[in-house]
Amino acid sequence: MTDFDFSDQISWEIPHLQRYAYSLTGNADRAQDLVQDCCERALNNAHRFTPGTNLRAWLFTILRNLNIDEGRRKVRRGHHQSIDDVQSETSQPPRQEDYMALRELERRLAMLRRTDHDILMKSVFGNWSHEAIAQQQGIAVGTVKSRLSRARQSLAG
Repeated sequence: MTDFDFSDQISWEIPHLQRYAYSLTGNADRAQDLVQDCCERALNNAHRFTPGTNLRAWLFTILRNLNIDEGRRKVRRGHHQSIDDVQSETSQPPRQEDYMALRELERRLAMLRRTDHDILMKSVFGNWSHEAIAQQQGIAVGTVKSRLSRARQSLAG
């Protein structure tokens, strides 16, 4: 029997192998992988097949043993989780740009006039109204708005 005849005979058995593999795994993708592994192993071990015997039974035995081996391998190895599944949980964007932006903001805040700085801090972080800042500083509301605008422009660069 030539290699071509043997591979041709195996190809006739593929639909049967696929059904059997699916019955073992319950998963179409895994069954397809199992059939491919079975065909590869059968072709590599063609010299061990006895012509005239039941090829389908021989292939089913290879397929069943491959499935058992895979099951044992999974038990030994434990649960396998793809790195792609957990990458979003473990990865973080680089912080250099944020760090540099904060350093630039600190630098610009330090360059503000003290009165503009105080008004900005009370308005933005203290959530004070313009009227409350004006009353506390003893200045007009328009002056508060003007200093706040100037401070924001200085920070924007």
